[in-house]
Amino acid sequence: NDISSTAVLVLIADKDPVGVLFLNYRQTQRFDDAQRLLIQTLAQYVAIAIKTRRAYELGRKSDFEVLQAIDSLISEPKDLDTTLGRILDLAKDHVTATEDAAIFLYDSDRDFLEMRHYLGNHRKLFDDTPGLDLAKLRLLEKRGIVVTSFLEKRPILSPDVNKNARYVPWVPSTISELDVPLIDTETGERTGVINLESGIQSFSEADKDFLVTLASQASLAIKVVQVRERFDALTSAINTVYEAVHRPPI
Repeated sequence: NDISSTAVLVLIADKDPVGVLFLNYRQTQRFDDAQRLLIQTLAQYVAIAIKTRRAYELGRKSDFEVLQAIDSLISEPKDLDTTLGRILDLAKDHVTATEDAAIFLYDSDRDFLEMRHYLGNHRKLFDDTPGLDLAKLRLLEKRGIVVTSFLEKRPILSPDVNKNARYVPWVPSTISELDVPLIDTETGERTGVINLESGIQSFSEADKDFLVTLASQASLAIKVVQVRERFDALTSAINTVYEAVHRPPI
């Protein structure tokens, strides 16, 4: 009764609808950008909670453990570097063939995939080059599997990278590569890529399915941290201005 405004959102986890969220307000709401972002983040969190519970009920222990770990990153957000490190650790722990791994985040202002966290040989590779310049690479046929996965918004499993026409040998010892894009499930926008590489053995379809699940939930964890960091920066700027305005004259 006495409802003035309503927000209705489809709950989506890993591209699958899992329910609908209704938010009713007794006071009229403007639903400005900040409030929309808060509601969308809440909806994604609820969707993950539902999927986590279903994974547990279905007995998918591996999926459940991963979703539970990501859930803790969302409910108790850390700084971005810590969050990215935890995501890569989860990937490496479950996809045991992994030797090298990286998370690239997209900088839309520069049209650039920036390597924000890495394990293995990627550390040496990108000491001087912090990422991939899409403005140049998107024009090339041989632009790399990471870039292709990002631009085409699809996971790519290459059991033998030398048979992939898009492959660029950033890490010469690589035999198999697995790349999954990070996609905001609310907006559908590409936000980055998780990249795993191995010089020992090929990744499997099961590895790909796992990483797709991880990437879906990791996207939200990263978004929560980024939103919090932007909010903290804005609050700090406002406080600085307030203190300057109300500082007593000398």
